[in-house]
Amino acid sequence: MPFALEQVFPGIGKKVMDVSRAFDILEVKKDATLEEVQQAYKDLVNVWHPDRFSHNQRLKKKAEEKLKETNIAYERLLEFLGTGNRSAGVSKGARTEAAFEVGTEIVLTVFSQVCKAVRKVVNG
Repeated sequence: MPFALEQVFPGIGKKVMDVSRAFDILEVKKDATLEEVQQAYKDLVNVWHPDRFSHNQRLKKKAEEKLKETNIAYERLLEFLGTGNRSAGVSKGARTEAAFEVGTEIVLTVFSQVCKAVRKVVNG
């Protein structure tokens, strides 16, 4: 039976949006409060709701993409604001988290390559 990394580490290939980018998408400052993030999200949902563009398929598709990106950014910021990472300051927290994400990606890439090599040796 072939080894699947996903079986051992569910969600291993899932990309996570950078916190800094999420703040930019919601058009709020990096030190925004939870309330400011929530209000910005509501405003953008009203602006980009696809039902507003039902008469134009091109704009409707663009609105769907914008709303999808907005939803992902909002979820990311809710996660970030709820973790307590802001105690040392948002900028430092955002930098630390970004560095952690990059480091994790490197480790996972190396681990994946090692697994491939081991699989190759085991399978002959």
